[in-house]
Amino acid sequence: MGLRKMPLPGGNGPKCKQLRNVAERLEGRQTNQRAEIQAACKALEQAKSQNITKLVLYTDSMHTINGITKWIHSWKLNDWKMSTGKEVINRRDFEKLDGLTQGLDVKWVSMTLINTTHSSLCTFPATLDLEEMKKLIKLAREGALKPALDTGDL
Repeated sequence: MGLRKMPLPGGNGPKCKQLRNVAERLEGRQTNQRAEIQAACKALEQAKSQNITKLVLYTDSMHTINGITKWIHSWKLNDWKMSTGKEVINRRDFEKLDGLTQGLDVKWVSMTLINTTHSSLCTFPATLDLEEMKKLIKLAREGALKPALDTGDL
């Protein structure tokens, strides 16, 4: 996840600052949902480090999008419990994400594309070409292969 330099529609308009894609191993409990939330956190951290306050964040995780735009409000009101009364499993991850969104104008966008090579649903900005998609998939795999850090029970 991240941003890349790209002209806005109309040709010579403003460009966003380039944020780099990174491959990092997820600390703590290894789940797809946590990885998606933490990837969003990394993108927001990068944006903040470059004084970007308005951004579009692309993800294939409707759990992340719904969690940060809809569900988090009721979770906070209900002491981080879901409507079923159970604890929010990824509470710490969503708390971190929520904190990072403060002071930012974030548009959350789900962009999906069927990746037939890997038989999975992947997400990429519509302007990404095939080579860029392959690089992102490679980065994700590299991050997953990095050694785990002992960070306790995240």
